[in-house]
Amino acid sequence: MASNASPLDEQQLLRSIVEAQPAGMIIANSEGKIELVNPAVVAQFGYPADELVGSVVDDVLSVVGHLADQAC
Repeated sequence: MASNASPLDEQQLLRSIVEAQPAGMIIANSEGKIELVNPAVVAQFGYPADELVGSVVDDVLSVVGHLADQAC
């Protein structure tokens, strides 16, 4: 089944789906850099989306995990 949607339309659809999810979702590129986070991630991690986007996933998860360990 061929798609007639442009790459931009597909990106907008993906963004809409991710942002509508109640569970936290992080989309990263092949280099591990965050390209998109949804509002649930912002609420869970306590960082604004603009601070997360462009960061390396492993670095962010390491910091968040460390902060969670300190809270226990």
